Amino acid sequence: MESLQRIAQVLWAPTQTFRKIAERPTWAVALVVLLALGGIVGYLAVQRIDPGDQRAQMRETLEERGLRGAELEQALDQGMQVTEAIAPWTPAFPVVFGTLGYLFVALLFWVAFRLAGGELGYPHSFSVTLHGFVPQALGALIAIPVILGQETLDPEAVQRGSFLASNLGFLAPEDASPVVSTLLSSLDLFALWSVVLLTIGYSVVGRVSKGVAGGVVVGAWLLWVAIKVGLAVVFS
Repeated sequence: MESLQRIAQVLWAPTQTFRKIAERPTWAVALVVLLALGGIVGYLAVQRIDPGDQRAQMRETLEERGLRGAELEQALDQGMQVTEAIAPWTPAFPVVFGTLGYLFVALLFWVAFRLAGGELGYPHSFSVTLHGFVPQALGALIAIPVILGQETLDPEAVQRGSFLASNLGFLAPEDASPVVSTLLSSLDLFALWSVVLLTIGYSVVGRVSKGVAGGVVVGAWLLWVAIKVGLAVVFS
């Protein structure tokens, strides 16, 4: 019960919540909530992608890569076959990759804060990471009725996960470059909320100053944004 209370309390009483985590780290309930909501959103979103829209988007991408004629149609058919084959497994992707992602992020933060003089073990780092990402779970919870209220979803919106107007991506013009679109969409309310919570959490649990904690967390977030921008450029 206490573990479930922490998930809610971290949103309005983060310092108090992370002090409790410093005394006794918990992670199982937070992990289940994050993975469950992520899986539900992913499943519902995929169910609402119109195959025709998906094929049209794939055609546009292949044409930008220079494919034409029979070669284009063959590649398009193969792409749609692969998409249809993996569709039944898409709900499992957030669970598997989400778990690995949280474990990896917690590991990176644990190493970084140990090097910065922090005093925390890996279980504490894992707990702080999960509770720091609770705003993402809140965003997913709000997104569920939004998704259910639409008959179809744009494939690009599903790929970006932009179901809510919680970031500045809506400011990007239709002909915006991948760099501009990615940068604007990265300025997301729930992501920045997580940055704040992670800063507070690692400052309290790791026993470092908020300046040090903020530097590490913001630096990691900027690195993630840079990676997303790089991927957008490569696959555009």
